[in-house]
Amino acid sequence: MKEGWEIKKLGDVCDKITDGSHNPPKRVDSSDFMMLSSKNIYNDLIHYENPRYLTQIEYEKENKRTDVQSNDVLLTIVGTIGRVAVVPSNHPKFTLQRSVAVLKIKKEALYSRFLMFSLQNRLEYLTKEARGVAQKGIYLKQLKDITIPLPPLPEQKRIVALLDKAFTAIDIAKQNASDNLQNAKEVFESYTENLYQSLLKSRQNNLLDNLAKLVRGPFGGSLTKSMFVEKGYAVYEQRNAIGDFTNDFRYFITEEKYKEMGRFSVNSGDLLMSCSGTIGKFTVIKQNKVEGIINQALLKITPNYDKIDRMYLLFVLRNFINDGKGHSKGAAIKNIVAVKELKKIEIPLITIEEQKQIVEKLDSLSVETKNLEKIYRQKIEDLDELKKSILQKAFTGEL
Repeated sequence: MKEGWEIKKLGDVCDKITDGSHNPPKRVDSSDFMMLSSKNIYNDLIHYENPRYLTQIEYEKENKRTDVQSNDVLLTIVGTIGRVAVVPSNHPKFTLQRSVAVLKIKKEALYSRFLMFSLQNRLEYLTKEARGVAQKGIYLKQLKDITIPLPPLPEQKRIVALLDKAFTAIDIAKQNASDNLQNAKEVFESYTENLYQSLLKSRQNNLLDNLAKLVRGPFGGSLTKSMFVEKGYAVYEQRNAIGDFTNDFRYFITEEKYKEMGRFSVNSGDLLMSCSGTIGKFTVIKQNKVEGIINQALLKITPNYDKIDRMYLLFVLRNFINDGKGHSKGAAIKNIVAVKELKKIEIPLITIEEQKQIVEKLDSLSVETKNLEKIYRQKIEDLDELKKSILQKAFTGEL
């Protein structure tokens, strides 16, 4: 420990540590009095969007517990643990729910922003100490017993000034990396959308029915849970298209049932499309497929390879869905339109050679985009690690 530093419990350097309301009052549509929760607290930031508005009477009643003042330190202690911010001088009137603790510092001993950074540095400990089953939380007694290294007040302010300067530069770099990540995605998406639109305008179209065979999964009593067995032929579900879980199955049928339902079996090269609930998500059945059939939430599309390349067809169908021309119906669960309607989708048809050229170009751009995304994500992770490293040095007296 650096000379002149002490180890202090939070309970010893705060005049009061409490949490917000355990029984929030009924909200009103709008007022000048707010009740915030953990969703309003971020590191070094309090936002006031979508609060619980209270009447003045209820606010004054609840505020007796927290009495939020400028320079108080707020810490999220239920659900999302460890986000911390300092209450600014120009804050509007608000009180708090139980998910946020208020730490009222002894100003002669502790600088509020130093405490904020100290608690950020103890995030791992706070997360580890959280208790509970349905929703983890930190008890006030635990919070009061947490220790922090405490240098003299002038040294606290010097450290905070260094951290503020370093973190401002890191945050700018992170924002730049995030912007570049988003730009990389948008460039690829813009290219594919423009390519799709140009194909629609300048090429002869052909109906999907002429280019592929479409089979919707079985409805009614032809496939029910009572038919499932522990091992056998797989049943492909919605999740296999949405999450691309092409080798992850929960249900199986017997060989006899599989043969009976042969028209629903999957083959290498088939496209599977989710068509119930979350619609328009695709996966491609690979050569090392698991033998099985589709269920009612999937559409199987088998291309006619003499006329159309499967990956070109996948490109067109994805853009057709994204273009908003797909239709859905249903109440609680939306369903893609009937197969007979899907067969009428117009596919911009070009030669197989041209289709393959487009697919190669898209694959090349996709690889390049993913490489850029990987670089920018790694930059963001590295900057986060740098922030942690600087915090650790600050509170061991090395900064």
